[in-house]
Amino acid sequence: MAEDSSPFGVVRILALTALLCALLRFVVRPLLERVLGGSAFPRGAVLPVLFSGILLSALATDEIGIHAIFGPFLLGAVTPRGSAPLEWGMGRLRSVTESLLLPPFFVFSGLRTSIGLLGDWRSWLWCLAIVMTAMAAKWGSSTFAARGCGMGWEDSLSIGALMNRRGLTELVVLNIGLDLGVVTPTVFTMFVVMALISTLLTAPTLSLIGRLFAGPRAHRS
Repeated sequence: MAEDSSPFGVVRILALTALLCALLRFVVRPLLERVLGGSAFPRGAVLPVLFSGILLSALATDEIGIHAIFGPFLLGAVTPRGSAPLEWGMGRLRSVTESLLLPPFFVFSGLRTSIGLLGDWRSWLWCLAIVMTAMAAKWGSSTFAARGCGMGWEDSLSIGALMNRRGLTELVVLNIGLDLGVVTPTVFTMFVVMALISTLLTAPTLSLIGRLFAGPRAHRS
């Protein structure tokens, strides 16, 4: 949407996106059910069908004006489950994604991260503020939500620590934001630093929580 931010452009993008969703749900899904639903469908043709759908859906959303990643996501959401050929193809697709595509994505995200952009103390102060705010918001809200559900402090703090870690989703969103011009390279770098710090602190934090509550557990037993 960053490419066409006029009112008419936004309406056009929303209308075309809704049309694409309807097309995927009411045309593509039944077609996939008919083609891939039978056990007689040759397994060797499953991956070409899936990759063709991925590329075409990515091209469609890119032409509409939203990020190309949304097309394959929508395709995956409407793809029927359960047939043996499709489950076989999904397993192979998962292997390809995890072994071939995921590592280059992390490399790509690292190449787009430029610590040199944080060249003065003000930038590092903003980065620290982002890290502390993000950790306090996610850890604090998760901890008090778990506590409100009746869990003890050890379990609540542990849940907060686990929820505080950032994963692939944050990097995907940040890369999309950078591509669309929503975030600047400096802000992108700050948020990547935040994601790395909060994730790296998960294991030490859980270990510290376990040690802090080891005494009370031993006393109760």
